[in-house]
Amino acid sequence: MDTISGKTLSILGISPAGVKKRLRDRGMEKNDLNYAANAYGTVISSGESSLTDVFRAIEESFSPFTCSGNRTPAQVLINSAVQASALLVFAESCTGGLAGSLVTGIAGSSDVFWGSMVTYANEAKERVLGVSTIGEHGAVSEETVKAMAVGAMKVSDANAALAVSGIAGPGGGTPDKPVGTVWFAFKFLEQMQTLKCVFSGSRAQVRRKATGVALAGLANQINGALLDTAWIADYTWY
Repeated sequence: MDTISGKTLSILGISPAGVKKRLRDRGMEKNDLNYAANAYGTVISSGESSLTDVFRAIEESFSPFTCSGNRTPAQVLINSAVQASALLVFAESCTGGLAGSLVTGIAGSSDVFWGSMVTYANEAKERVLGVSTIGEHGAVSEETVKAMAVGAMKVSDANAALAVSGIAGPGGGTPDKPVGTVWFAFKFLEQMQTLKCVFSGSRAQVRRKATGVALAGLANQINGALLDTAWIADYTWY
């Protein structure tokens, strides 16, 4: 099922209320659309054939963190890896191996997946991945996820890496880094980008949303689509 014929679109990492607000602010909210929370954020659906252009505009508005039809973020990433001859490696902290689990749940993933390292403790990040940024910047920081991604690629034979570190809650937040703060790094060959999101929801919801964004973000990096920093600023706090 694709976005246009099936009228189904998943928006990763954002709650239904957040999606509606963004669409309302842009004059794009429609009464004929159905919004429901799913494991990764929000799924929008409609049976109205007249809304094809509306769905296309919504997909463009929330790109690159969307999945059309019944595709999952893991499927999107595997497809991108196959097309680019990429070998994937993950360095996971707050997601605790969820990203790797979703990828290995798909038949044929062994062709493109080296593995996932769950470096949850600071000591694990330092000893396994060679991270040396935690003392100065903290475990949940841009500097640390960049070092995690680089370290994961050094440990493995992979040429594409994602790293994720965050505060899933319910405790551990600070005024500067509230609960729900998650940093990501996406690296393919020599190019790397980072992303910060602040997710709403329970501990399980934050981890699930972060996993979806992590997988889609690495697919986006492999595909060569640059992340829009203005869009990212609007994306946080949902």
